[in-house]
Amino acid sequence: MKHIHPISEEQCREHYGKPVLVILRDGSELVGVLSRYDQDKIILNGEPSAQAAHKSNRSSLSSITHGKKRKKSSVAKKKNIVVSAYNEGAPLGENPYTPYAYGAPIVLDLALIALLFVLI
Repeated sequence: MKHIHPISEEQCREHYGKPVLVILRDGSELVGVLSRYDQDKIILNGEPSAQAAHKSNRSSLSSITHGKKRKKSSVAKKKNIVVSAYNEGAPLGENPYTPYAYGAPIVLDLALIALLFVLI
Protein backbone atom coordinates (compact mmCIF):
# COMPACT_ATOMS: atom_id res chain seq x y z
CA MET A 1 0.00 0.00 0.00
CA LYS A 2 1.12 3.55 -0.69
CA HIS A 3 -0.02 6.35 1.61
CA ILE A 4 -1.36 9.44 -0.20
CA HIS A 5 -0.38 12.46 1.88
CA PRO A 6 -1.28 15.26 1.75
CA ILE A 7 -4.62 14.50 0.13
CA SER A 8 -4.72 16.97 -2.75
CA GLU A 9 -5.60 17.02 -6.42
CA GLU A 10 -1.93 16.84 -7.39
CA GLN A 11 -1.28 13.81 -5.17
CA CYS A 12 -4.48 12.00 -6.22
CA ARG A 13 -4.28 12.64 -9.98
CA GLU A 14 -1.67 9.95 -10.67
CA HIS A 15 -3.82 7.36 -8.85
CA TYR A 16 -7.13 7.92 -10.70
CA GLY A 17 -8.61 4.57 -11.68
CA LYS A 18 -6.69 2.63 -9.01
CA PRO A 19 -8.20 0.83 -6.00
CA VAL A 20 -7.82 2.69 -2.72
CA LEU A 21 -8.43 2.10 0.98
CA VAL A 22 -9.98 5.03 2.84
CA ILE A 23 -9.92 5.07 6.64
CA LEU A 24 -12.45 7.53 8.03
CA ARG A 25 -12.06 9.51 11.24
CA ASP A 26 -14.66 7.29 12.96
CA GLY A 27 -12.46 4.23 12.26
CA SER A 28 -14.57 2.73 9.46
CA GLU A 29 -12.88 1.63 6.25
CA LEU A 30 -13.96 1.88 2.61
CA VAL A 31 -12.44 0.27 -0.47
CA GLY A 32 -13.16 1.64 -3.91
CA VAL A 33 -11.70 2.98 -7.13
CA LEU A 34 -10.39 6.55 -6.92
CA SER A 35 -12.24 8.42 -9.63
CA ARG A 36 -11.34 12.04 -8.97
CA TYR A 37 -10.70 14.86 -6.52
CA ASP A 38 -13.24 17.65 -6.87
CA GLN A 39 -13.66 20.74 -4.65
CA ASP A 40 -12.23 19.19 -1.45
CA LYS A 41 -14.10 15.95 -2.03
CA ILE A 42 -12.87 12.49 -3.04
CA ILE A 43 -15.10 10.56 -5.44
CA LEU A 44 -14.85 6.76 -5.41
CA ASN A 45 -16.39 4.42 -8.00
CA GLY A 46 -17.69 7.34 -10.05
CA GLU A 47 -17.29 8.61 -13.54
CA PRO A 48 -13.73 9.78 -14.17
CA SER A 49 -13.31 13.47 -14.90
CA ALA A 50 -13.50 14.39 -18.58
CA GLN A 51 -9.79 15.27 -18.59
CA ALA A 52 -8.78 11.99 -16.93
CA ALA A 53 -10.99 9.97 -19.30
CA HIS A 54 -9.47 11.76 -22.29
CA LYS A 55 -5.94 10.96 -21.08
CA SER A 56 -6.97 7.36 -20.42
CA ASN A 57 -8.39 7.04 -23.94
CA ARG A 58 -5.26 8.41 -25.56
CA SER A 59 -2.78 6.41 -23.47
CA SER A 60 -4.76 3.17 -23.77
CA LEU A 61 -5.20 3.63 -27.49
CA SER A 62 -1.54 4.43 -28.08
CA SER A 63 -0.39 1.47 -25.99
CA ILE A 64 -2.71 -0.84 -27.91
CA THR A 65 -1.79 0.38 -31.37
CA HIS A 66 1.96 0.84 -30.64
CA GLY A 67 2.24 3.83 -32.96
CA LYS A 68 0.35 2.22 -35.86
CA LYS A 69 -2.68 3.91 -37.31
CA ARG A 70 -5.83 2.29 -36.07
CA LYS A 71 -8.41 1.61 -38.76
CA LYS A 72 -12.12 1.88 -38.11
CA SER A 73 -14.23 -1.13 -38.92
CA SER A 74 -16.53 -0.91 -41.93
CA VAL A 75 -19.53 -0.55 -39.59
CA ALA A 76 -17.84 2.31 -37.75
CA LYS A 77 -17.02 4.02 -41.05
CA LYS A 78 -20.61 3.77 -42.29
CA LYS A 79 -22.18 5.05 -39.07
CA ASN A 80 -19.36 7.50 -38.23
CA ILE A 81 -18.83 5.87 -34.82
CA VAL A 82 -15.86 6.93 -32.71
CA VAL A 83 -13.90 3.84 -31.70
CA SER A 84 -12.49 4.11 -28.17
CA ALA A 85 -10.29 1.88 -26.02
CA TYR A 86 -11.95 3.14 -22.80
CA ASN A 87 -14.89 0.97 -21.77
CA GLU A 88 -16.44 1.33 -18.33
CA GLY A 89 -18.94 -1.45 -18.99
CA ALA A 90 -16.29 -4.14 -19.56
CA PRO A 91 -16.93 -7.39 -17.70
CA LEU A 92 -14.97 -7.79 -14.46
CA GLY A 93 -12.89 -10.60 -15.98
CA GLU A 94 -11.25 -8.20 -18.42
CA ASN A 95 -10.35 -5.45 -15.94
CA PRO A 96 -11.03 -5.92 -12.21
CA TYR A 97 -10.57 -2.18 -11.56
CA THR A 98 -13.49 -0.83 -13.57
CA PRO A 99 -15.24 2.03 -11.77
CA TYR A 100 -18.32 0.01 -10.80
CA ALA A 101 -16.49 -3.11 -9.60
CA TYR A 102 -16.72 -1.77 -6.03
CA GLY A 103 -20.32 -0.57 -6.02
CA ALA A 104 -22.15 2.72 -6.36
CA PRO A 105 -20.32 6.06 -6.49
CA ILE A 106 -19.30 7.52 -3.11
CA VAL A 107 -18.51 11.18 -2.42
CA LEU A 108 -16.38 11.81 0.67
CA ASP A 109 -15.62 15.22 2.15
CA LEU A 110 -11.94 15.57 3.07
CA ALA A 111 -12.93 16.39 6.66
CA LEU A 112 -14.18 12.79 7.04
CA ILE A 113 -10.96 11.14 5.82
CA ALA A 114 -8.20 10.20 8.27
CA LEU A 115 -5.96 8.19 5.88
CA LEU A 116 -5.93 7.35 2.18
CA PHE A 117 -3.93 4.46 0.71
CA VAL A 118 -3.49 3.19 -2.85
CA LEU A 119 -3.68 -0.60 -2.97
CA ILE A 120 -0.69 -1.76 -5.01
